[in-house]
Amino acid sequence: MTRHRQDGPSVRAVAMPAVMLAVAVGLATGGCTASPRVVSRSAEAAAPVAVPLAAGAFVPGASWATVRTGGPSVGGRFWQLLAQDRATGKWRLVTPPGVADNAGLAVTSAPDGTMTAGFVPGQLLKFSPLARSTDDGAHWAQGLLPAGLAADPDSLAALPDGRLVAVTPTEVEESAAGVAITAAKNWASLVTLRALAATPGGRRCGLTSLTGTAAVPDGSALVSGTCSRPGRLGLFSNTGGNWQAIDPLVSRSAKSAVAYKPAGGPATRPESVLGLDSSTAGVSVLIDVGTGSGHSIVGARLAAGAKAWTFYPLAGDTAGAVTSVSGSPSGGWVVMLNGSRAVAAEPAAGQPANSASARATSFLAPGPDATIVPSASGGFTALVPGLSTVTVWQQGASGWHRTQTIDVASAPAGPSS
Repeated sequence: MTRHRQDGPSVRAVAMPAVMLAVAVGLATGGCTASPRVVSRSAEAAAPVAVPLAAGAFVPGASWATVRTGGPSVGGRFWQLLAQDRATGKWRLVTPPGVADNAGLAVTSAPDGTMTAGFVPGQLLKFSPLARSTDDGAHWAQGLLPAGLAADPDSLAALPDGRLVAVTPTEVEESAAGVAITAAKNWASLVTLRALAATPGGRRCGLTSLTGTAAVPDGSALVSGTCSRPGRLGLFSNTGGNWQAIDPLVSRSAKSAVAYKPAGGPATRPESVLGLDSSTAGVSVLIDVGTGSGHSIVGARLAAGAKAWTFYPLAGDTAGAVTSVSGSPSGGWVVMLNGSRAVAAEPAAGQPANSASARATSFLAPGPDATIVPSASGGFTALVPGLSTVTVWQQGASGWHRTQTIDVASAPAGPSS
C-alpha cells in the first residue's frame, strides 16, 4: 500500500516480515468489508444489528477516530486512523504503514497512553498484523497476532497491566505481560467460542460468534458476542476467573431489580453490543435493542469500584442503520445513523440506574459517513471521509466550522472494494 502523506510529524515506516508484506499488500486488490446498510423489518426481527467499523474515542488531547476513504477512481477503499495531537489539538493521519487496511482497523489505548492498532484480515490473510505506538501514532513498532481479528472495532483491548486481549471469530486470546507482541508464542487462549457457548449464559442467548472486548479496571475483561435468541445480550465477564453472562440493562439491588424497557416495545431480535469503551474511571457498553419499529439504543456504565451497572437511554425507537460509534471516559456515546444524523448522550451524575435524565442531543452531521467524537470544548468534532481527503469539522455555538483538510495518498491501482 502507498505510504500515506501526514498532516503533522512524519511517520516512520515499520519493517514488516516479508511474508506479511507479500500477503497483506496483495490483499489491497482483494477482500472488502461491506458498509452497514438498512435492512428490512422482517430481517431485523431475526438478526442483530450490524456493528460498524467506523469508530472513535474521546480522550482529552489524544482522541482518535477511524474512517473509510477512497473509491474506484483512486484504486479502492481503505480505512484510515486519525489522532489528535496533544500539543496543538490538531488532527493527524497516523494510519500504520506497511499493511493493506481495506478490511478494517481495531484500535485500543492503554492507561499509559500506548496505542495499539490491529488490522482485520482480508480474503487471504490468516493472521492480524499489529502496530504499537507510544507517541500518539507518530511512530509505530510492529506486532503480530497469530490469528485474525474479528471484524469489529472493539476486537482489541489493553488491560491495565499492558497485556492485550484480542477477539477472533472463534477464540479470545491474551498476550503475555511485559513481552513484545511480535511472536505467536507470546499469545495464549483466554476462552473459546465453544466454551462460552456451553456456559449457562451462552446457552440462554444461543451464542453464535465472538465480536469485541473491553478491559475492566480490576484487570478482568468483558467479551461480547452474537446471540441467536430475541431479547438476549451476548456479554460475558471473567471476574473471579469464571465466565458468566451479564446484563447491564438490569440494575439489581438487595430488594428489587429494575430492567430497561425499550421505547418501541419488547425486543424482537437479539440485543447487540454496538460499542465497548474502558478507562481507569470505568467501563461502558452501548447496546442496541431491536424492536418491531426499529432500534432502541442504550448506554450502560460500570464505574471503577462499583458493583452495579447504571443505564440510560440514548435514543428510542430509531429506525435505520448505525454507521459509526464513538465513546468517552465519562460513559458518553455518539452514534451516527444512516451516515447523516448523530445522537449523543452521557449519563447524568447522581441519577438512578433507570433514569431518563441523560444529557441527550440529536443533530445533523456536516458531511456523509462521518465519525463524530466529543471535543474538549464541549461540542463535537466530525471527521468526514472523501476520496483522497479527510475533512475535520468543529461544532460551535453557531454550527459547524471546517478547521482542517487532511490529504490521504491514493491507494495502489487495482480492483476497488
